[in-house]
Amino acid sequence: MSDADVVVHRASPNLFLAMRGDHEVCRVNIAVGEGVWELYSTVTAPGYEGRGIASQLVRYALDAAQEAGVVVVPSCWYVDGLMHRHSPQYDHLRAGHRVPEASTGDACRIAPAVIPDSPQAT
Repeated sequence: MSDADVVVHRASPNLFLAMRGDHEVCRVNIAVGEGVWELYSTVTAPGYEGRGIASQLVRYALDAAQEAGVVVVPSCWYVDGLMHRHSPQYDHLRAGHRVPEASTGDACRIAPAVIPDSPQAT
């Protein structure tokens, strides 16, 4: 299988996944609020970093947010950076300001959540 075989989808209201066959290779966790989604954690399985899979999945989640008519709080540094780099395409979705560059770790701002240490790749 190649990375072209990666399939992205919304697995649940709070989770977007990238799958390669039966293996989870990336996830984006979201908190859903009234008219707002917070993308608070992006995790890529070891060995799959740097292949553009997280970018593909985050863009899929942002496109889904646009389709749903919600704004996005990008509290995950990766999501925030992607939105910043592709601002003409995603600026209109942003709720609030960029997180400070010195920010470390992911922190959910609008809803409590459990952030897994890594995806459950099998």
